[in-house]
Amino acid sequence: MLLFCTTSWRALAFLESDPRPYPEEYPLWADEWQLKFAALWLSQQINAQKGIVNRDLHEKYAEIFEPEEDGKTPVTIRGFDWYEDTTPEDYLCYELLLEQFAADLLAQYGPELLPRFLALYRKDYNVLLSEDVTEMLGSAIGPNGTRWLDELTYF
Repeated sequence: MLLFCTTSWRALAFLESDPRPYPEEYPLWADEWQLKFAALWLSQQINAQKGIVNRDLHEKYAEIFEPEEDGKTPVTIRGFDWYEDTTPEDYLCYELLLEQFAADLLAQYGPELLPRFLALYRKDYNVLLSEDVTEMLGSAIGPNGTRWLDELTYF
């Protein structure tokens, strides 16, 4: 876990070194998936890690990945937001969803996805809504990218 935290700092340094602007307002997940994605990729490169890192926590919180009647998980990446009363456990569940998201994106589309997304995202936007960021990520993924994202039960 400590090694993954160090890897996360390296990923953050990479993303912060990009001189292009961030949007003024954007959904929480829009930046957080990038960090998780870069950190997971670095962990795979440095430690030959496969898939997710926090396997024990994924097992402990397996119910957060089980879809409800509507086909989506109780908490989704796009639906999560940080409020004053958000508990640490709620945020942990969100982080686990993000880690799964990063692992799925890496497995399906590879590390080249991040630079393609950043080329679309890191522009002088005033406000980006979740739908806007979803469209950007879908475009960076390629044909049927937005549909692939929408089919993820936790997205």
